[in-house]
Amino acid sequence: MNHADLALRSLAIGLASGGRSSVGLGAVASTTTPRKPWLTALAGAAVAGELIVDKLPATPSRLQTGSLVVRSLAGATAAVLVAHRLTSPPPTPPGVAPIAPIEPDSAARKAVRVVLPALVGAAGAYLDSYLGAAVRQHSPDWAYAVAEDAVALSLAGWAVR
Repeated sequence: MNHADLALRSLAIGLASGGRSSVGLGAVASTTTPRKPWLTALAGAAVAGELIVDKLPATPSRLQTGSLVVRSLAGATAAVLVAHRLTSPPPTPPGVAPIAPIEPDSAARKAVRVVLPALVGAAGAYLDSYLGAAVRQHSPDWAYAVAEDAVALSLAGWAVR
């Protein structure tokens, strides 16, 4: 995994979280191995609920401070989880000794696995929160909301594959 790919995936899951705050973490949760049915169901319910609530006229602005913080934290967290998954060695099967002893991460490796994805994911979520709000002011609300759902789901799906 090169740094550019890691940054692009972090940006994609951050943008997805900016559009729909639960989508990034939901994508990570639903693709965790080994599968945890309860986690997949909980993530699916959170995403489905947000996809519905977002279309309601009483839904508050995504640009409120609390919403921006939640979206940015969701983007950062999802990006770090994706980075961890992509940069970790595959698990050793039970009963099989590892080939080489596991060395602790260097500071530079930790920065690439944690700091870079967190910053890029949070920035992507923050950016998409404003982009989404700006576009929504100039287009039919319902049509744009459905298109934004599709974009957020697609970005998150690509980031976790």
